[in-house]
Amino acid sequence: DCQVFEELAQGSFVHKGKNCSVIAFRVKLSNDGLSQPFTLTEHTQTDWVEPEKIRELNFVDSDINIFDQIKKSLGIRE
Repeated sequence: DCQVFEELAQGSFVHKGKNCSVIAFRVKLSNDGLSQPFTLTEHTQTDWVEPEKIRELNFVDSDINIFDQIKKSLGIRE
């Protein structure tokens, strides 16, 4: 379970010839995913990392493209 709050960022991309959107929201999760693992439907793993480590990870371009917007919305500076 989670609570969904304001939109933090959005972007668009083309996948297999189809226009798609990605939108990031601020959420409050019911647990940290460590004591009770999340049930994943779109991804194969989760991890908590510091913002400065994000660009070292294997994210698709559509996710990385909104990362700067997310940092700005959260007031994070590198």
